[in-house]
Amino acid sequence: MMDLEYNLRGFLHLFFKHKAALLLWALLVIVPGLFFVARLPVYYETKGSILLKFGENARPEINLQGHNQSVRYTYNEREEILRSNVKILQSPDLIKSVIQQIGPMQMYPQLDDAPAASGKEALLKALKRAKENLKVSAGVDNNLIDIEFRHNKGEMAAEFVRLYIEAFKELHTEIYDTPQINFLEEQTLEALQKRNQAQEDFDIFKQERGVSEIDQEIEQLLKQKNELSAIAYQAVTKAQEMLAELKAKEAEMTATYRKDSPLIKSVRESISAAAAQLNQRKSELKKLNATEGLLASQKSEIDERIAWLEEQRGRYNELQQQLNLSEENYKYYRQRQEEARVNNLLNAQNITRIAVISQPSVPLEPAGPKKPLLMVAMIILGLCFTCAMALTMELMDDRLSFPAQIRARFGLPVLATFGKIERVQ
Repeated sequence: MMDLEYNLRGFLHLFFKHKAALLLWALLVIVPGLFFVARLPVYYETKGSILLKFGENARPEINLQGHNQSVRYTYNEREEILRSNVKILQSPDLIKSVIQQIGPMQMYPQLDDAPAASGKEALLKALKRAKENLKVSAGVDNNLIDIEFRHNKGEMAAEFVRLYIEAFKELHTEIYDTPQINFLEEQTLEALQKRNQAQEDFDIFKQERGVSEIDQEIEQLLKQKNELSAIAYQAVTKAQEMLAELKAKEAEMTATYRKDSPLIKSVRESISAAAAQLNQRKSELKKLNATEGLLASQKSEIDERIAWLEEQRGRYNELQQQLNLSEENYKYYRQRQEEARVNNLLNAQNITRIAVISQPSVPLEPAGPKKPLLMVAMIILGLCFTCAMALTMELMDDRLSFPAQIRARFGLPVLATFGKIERVQ
């Protein structure tokens, strides 16, 4: 392996030294590559877009009892619905139905050259090619489903996408068809009868027991019990506050007036009256708190009522739970019945939940391959390969071509150099 001179002169010498071999390698790589790129078949690409409608936008203008509010879908629910429709679009049966409408041989004439291309085999091969050239993508933010298809003929690509969207609309209508509307009507009627029976049982129980809402009544009784105690205590507290105010006023006036002043005597009489009133209120409170007092009797009645209500809570909760369950069951079947009715109307009027936003059009220019770009890339690749071969050949050559190689190899100075001498005949 020889040492190379890594400068412009060294690289130029390298290429001129192996120019014949390098030219051969360049031709062997670049020319077949350019020929291959030139022979690549062109293809056309066409696109179509459909909008998937959600909620009341997917329904005709009809009167839905109990469904005045629009249906709201979360982001995850919308994503799930879109994915389901993409799966439907990508189903082999849907693609196969479109190929059968066009015809496998008309869609891919190259199948005529295949050996033993029977009808079934041709359909399977056409299905495989169509699946490879078909792309379906969905956007959750805009509810759009984009369909892209490639074919070597622009008219065929547009025709395939058009038939593909029509077949999807028909399949979409069949999937949402609900022939079980009679069964759902029976289930809804039965659920309504159970709901009404549960409501009747609950009303009879409340009427017989004399209760309406147990929790609210208990809360009201506890509030009433607290108020009974607060009334008597508030009266005593108020009398104490009045007596304290009068005594403070007496102390303030004693510093200014004489003890035998009429004002002092009037204040002291008021103090005596307030003290007598306070004693009276305390006495009344004591009587109320007595075992046979009015306050104790009222509190006892409230406690008894609360205890009785707690005894009825078990049956009350059971009947209320039955009513709630029957109500939810009725709402569920009623919604299913309404959905089935709407679906039947949609199918009868040939209305679908999808709208074609962009019809496929015949492309005027091929979508690929980009032959000029591929040719430039092939030339660059061939030149890189040629450079690599030149470097490899030089590294494997043990001859000395430059003075620098002699100095690097033997450590001796070069006194003179000479070129190749042609032999004279």
